Amino acid sequence: MYFCHPKQRNNLKFIKMSKKENLQEPEELQNVENALSSSEEFIENHLKEIIYAVIAIVAVFVGFFLFKYKYLQPRELKAQEQIYKGEEYFAQDSFALAINGDGVDFIGFENIAKEYKWTKTAKLAKVYAGISYYRMHQPEKAIELLKGFNADDKMVSPAVTGLVGDCYVAVKDYDNAAKYFEKAVKNADNELISPIYLEKLAVIYEVTGKKDKAIEAYTTIKEKYPNSMSAYDIDRHISRVKASK
Repeated sequence: MYFCHPKQRNNLKFIKMSKKENLQEPEELQNVENALSSSEEFIENHLKEIIYAVIAIVAVFVGFFLFKYKYLQPRELKAQEQIYKGEEYFAQDSFALAINGDGVDFIGFENIAKEYKWTKTAKLAKVYAGISYYRMHQPEKAIELLKGFNADDKMVSPAVTGLVGDCYVAVKDYDNAAKYFEKAVKNADNELISPIYLEKLAVIYEVTGKKDKAIEAYTTIKEKYPNSMSAYDIDRHISRVKASK
């Protein structure tokens, strides 16, 4: 009787497995080749569209680069050169000159905003012009310039939003005034600005007969911003509104 050595039996088993694997390999290779062929066929059939898409993407990036660095930046510098004179007039309360220019070497905030559109300085000039109109008792024009302003910060943007509320108070549009004061409070969420507009909001609610909301606004000042100037004598305001209900 013939006996195989255990090591030989293992070798035979390995040989059989290898044969099975070799039989499977052509099928797997065929699947890979089919997949590659399908990809090549797709590329060939859509080559024109792919090229156009690549060109479009490159054109967008190139266009953005040229717009930002070849067009926008030089205009930003020119706008900055212009605005400093207006800031001097603004600081002197010469609001008409600040808005319209002096006819010599300053074109005015409104013209800066128009001529240097899309620059940060144009945006700033528009805010200056809006504040100037408010200070000149022309709230409608101020609203027109300030209403669309937005910036990602907790100080300037809420302050401008609150000023729009002040403008609406000036034209006795209390609903819109309340809306902008609420927005200013929410966007600021700080000890300096939020209590100021909460107090103004409370006054608007008092004027419009919304006593409960007025009490709520005063109470928020007391509880959330106790160290602010608006919190001074806040209990008296709360008691007064409660007594008037």
